[in-house]
Amino acid sequence: MVGWESSQLMETDKHISLPPDIWCAWLSGLSDGEASFCLARNRREWVRAEFRLNMRSDDRPMLEEIKKTLGFGYIRKKNYAGRNPMTEFTVGHRKELLTLVRLFDRFPLRSRKRKDYEVWRTFVLLHQRPKNAGDPRVEQLFEDIRSAREFKEETDGRS
Repeated sequence: MVGWESSQLMETDKHISLPPDIWCAWLSGLSDGEASFCLARNRREWVRAEFRLNMRSDDRPMLEEIKKTLGFGYIRKKNYAGRNPMTEFTVGHRKELLTLVRLFDRFPLRSRKRKDYEVWRTFVLLHQRPKNAGDPRVEQLFEDIRSAREFKEETDGRS
């Protein structure tokens, strides 16, 4: 993937502590089904990573527990016409994203979403900086995430 080795967190981030294992495993499973590992750019060519977890608003207490347990992130209400009200837990600060990288590396995702995570993780470890959209590694990451999200028909090998 993009010729950049992202197999370890930087030495300065080794101090990151995690919640109890059982809770981390639960969050990993929930994230496998409900989370988004987002890379976004604005018109000024600035790229940022975010972790988002969207749930129906009647599940807000669960998102508040996640925020309290992790000690970071923010929660906001999202309304879409014709749908149940939604609540979103979002993490976007680099230090907090590094904590999530440590968590998901230790408690890996099991679905196809793991491919999204791997691209997102590489971006987080590349450092988020303004004006980084011109970096060819970042452009390749956007291509990798588009490719990972394409539906691929699974076959059982029989004709």
